[in-house]
This record gives sequence, structure tokens and C-alpha cells, in this order.
Amino acid sequence: MAQIAMIEGRYEEAETYLLGALANVGIYYRPRGFDHLSYIADLAENRALADDFEGAQAYLDQAQTVIDQFHGEEGVWHPKLVMAEALLVAKRDGAEAGEAYLRESGMTSQIVSRSLIGSFGWERLGTLGVNTAAL
Repeated sequence: MAQIAMIEGRYEEAETYLLGALANVGIYYRPRGFDHLSYIADLAENRALADDFEGAQAYLDQAQTVIDQFHGEEGVWHPKLVMAEALLVAKRDGAEAGEAYLRESGMTSQIVSRSLIGSFGWERLGTLGVNTAAL
């Protein structure tokens, strides 16, 4: 539901769905789980799509706080967080900056979210080596 709302530009509705899902996950799992980070990444992506760059960055900062708190110096790598950050960079600083961020992150061989396809376009993602066929 949240992804459909995001695609259709209903960002407030999407955020409501995502916050509800995040709260539900918090009831059943410890906050350090990948599910939490996944929903936080979705929330950041949603804010970036709505051109709320400060809101998107706030969610990414929240994710980093969770990572720091529960994973310490080891950290944890979450592909959805990388994609959300790339989308934020693309929307805020332009597609070329987003492409550069994506390339530097090492995500070029990973499957990329639909939102990134909308920001970069199929052809540009293909030139970076992103597996668009899997989408």
C-alpha cells in the first residue's frame, strides 16, 4: 500500500502506512533488525520523493542512530538505506550527483528500487551496471 501511494504521489498517506508498519515491527522485533532499517529507508525515500530533503535526511540520520546504537563500530550495511540516500542526492543535487553516489556506494550490481528508476531512468541505470532486468 505504501509503495503504491508513493508511486501515485500520495506521500502523506504513504508515510502513515510506513509509520504504522514500523510501529508494528517494533512490537514484535528488537529495534536493531533489518526490518526497522528497511522501513526507515522507505520513509526517507518517501520524503525525498516529496522534495522534503530535510525530512529525508532526518530519517537517514535516525537509521544511522539505530545502527550506531545496536551495531557500534562494526556498523551494518543495508541496501535500502544506500538507495534512499542515492535518491535524496539525485532529487536534491541532480541525477548526475545521484549517479556518482550510487556508483561510489558499490550498489551498481544490486537491484534498485522503482523510485531510483524514476529519478535516473532505465538507460542511465543500465550504463551504471544496475540489474534493471530483475525489476
